[in-house]
Parts: sequence; structure tokens; C-alpha cells
Amino acid sequence: MIQPFIFVRRTAKNAIISGLLALGIAAFAGPSLIRNASASDEATLNGAMLQIEQVEKTLDRTSSAIQTDALHLQPEDGRSLQESLTALRPLADEYFSPLKAIHQISEALELTPDPDLDIAAFTEAADHLDQAFDQIESVLAQVQNPGHDKALDEAERAVRAEKLEQAYKTLLAEKNATPDWAALKSLADTMAAPEIGAEVALTRYRFVLLARAYIARREAGAKRQIPADLSAAAQEMVEESRKSQEKTDGVFERNTALEIATVQMMQALALLSHADLATLQAFYSSGEGRAKRNQLVQAFRSVSDSTAQALFARVLADMNKD
Repeated sequence: MIQPFIFVRRTAKNAIISGLLALGIAAFAGPSLIRNASASDEATLNGAMLQIEQVEKTLDRTSSAIQTDALHLQPEDGRSLQESLTALRPLADEYFSPLKAIHQISEALELTPDPDLDIAAFTEAADHLDQAFDQIESVLAQVQNPGHDKALDEAERAVRAEKLEQAYKTLLAEKNATPDWAALKSLADTMAAPEIGAEVALTRYRFVLLARAYIARREAGAKRQIPADLSAAAQEMVEESRKSQEKTDGVFERNTALEIATVQMMQALALLSHADLATLQAFYSSGEGRAKRNQLVQAFRSVSDSTAQALFARVLADMNKD
């Protein structure tokens, strides 16, 4: 088994493997929204941090993950839920704007002071980590479910997991990498990426809840009574969905999502040089680095919740019209 898996819960291992195979690491096609060669040092540092945390790629693949989720629901969920989730994809595209989210998150990061570090080395480490994720994406493409056109059964997951392990080991050998997995786990735990991964899982889970709500309304055969205070009702849905994520299972469950994102980050960090790792360690162990990490998590969470609230309000109104 791939070495990072020794750090995850045994009970969650199958779900994590499914998550890695089903989602992969989506490449972002097009110019970066967060790097600007003429920007100030502060903007460059913040942009490099967003690049390190894979924020842009994560935001860009959020809506497409909704489509993928329709193929990886449990059998008991039924085809109607898969169809409803697929039908919600246009709403995901409409409401989850990477450009708007990056702008809001970047503004939040500007409120925190910068650590005293070599910005050139930091941005170089960001570029190298980005390249590492691209290399792992290429490895995943070798074992990915072609076109995501059908769900993986248990036997297929086992075969693809074995292929993924071998392809990743080959990549490590090509890099002459001998990772210290415990040290990489410690570094990944100080980063924002795991929390961001859990937030994306929450967004996907919220779409599953919306799909189930559409089904319940259709089966009831009548209009649902719309609350008098639409905004308050939507806010309550946001809060309840965040709480219930802790109680769900599979790739949507918060702890599992944290572990998926941690494993992904560890796999990429393993491809970096000692110098790059030292640079990242210096940043995330500094007081300013920790403050920026916390600010990033909070900003991402705020964007996630505000977007979900607007989406829920829209859905409630649409249900009342139908």
C-alpha cells in the first residue's frame, strides 16, 4: 500500500482510495488567476501560498466534481438521485466562480502580515510543488476510470489502486526520492489544503442533499411551503449541512475528506527537494505563516458558506415556483 496510507484510519482506507481514484487531481486549463509577475512582494507571497495550497485548482474542479459524484453514490441511493445530481450541475457552474472566490480569499490574506523569508525561494517551491501535482495527475491518468462514465466496483478499485501504487512508486524512483513520510505528514498537517479538501467535500455533500430534496418534493406531488424568511431558511440549511457532514460516510465525511487531501499533499511533497521542503517548513512554522494558514481556511470556509446560502435560497424559490 502507498506509504501515506499508514497514517490514515483503517476504516476509512477504502473510501480514501475511492476518493483518490474518482477525483484525481484536476489540472487547471488556462492562465493562472493568482500569480502576477508585476505584483508586489506581498501579493506574490500570497499568490504563491494559494498555489502551494492548490486553491485555484481546487476551486476550478468543484463544479465538475458534482458530475463525478453522480457516478460514485452508494447503490441504495438509486438512479433518481444520480439523475437529480447530474441535473444540478448547471447550478454548480453558475454559483461557484473560481475568479470571484480567489479575489475574496486574496483580499483576506492581505490582512495578515508576511513572514520574513526569501520570497524567491518560496515562489520557486510553489512552482515545484505545482509541477509535482501535475506529475501525479499524469500518474492518475494512467489508472483513472476512462471518462468517468461508470462507477468503480470493489474489484475495479482494487486493481486500479494497485496500478496507482506501482505508477507512483515508479515516479518516486525516477526522482530518486526517499521520503520521510512522518515528516511530510507533519508538514501537511500544518497546511490549509486538508481543511480546504474537507470544505470541497462539504460543497459536494450539499449538492447531494439538494438532489435528495428535489426527489422528496417530486415524490410528494405538491409544492413545498416556502419559508417566510428565505435568507434565514437558507442560512439554517448551511449550518445544518455543516453539522451533518460529520455524521455522513464515504468521501463526503469530513475526516475522510481531510485524509484524502492530506494523502494527496504528502504524495506531492514527497517529490520536492530538501531545500523546497525546508522553505515550506520555515513558512508554516512561523507565527505569520500559521496566521496566514488560518486566515486562508477561514476565508475559504466563508466563501463556501456564503455561496451555499445563495444557492439554497435560489433552490427554495425555484421549488416554490414549480
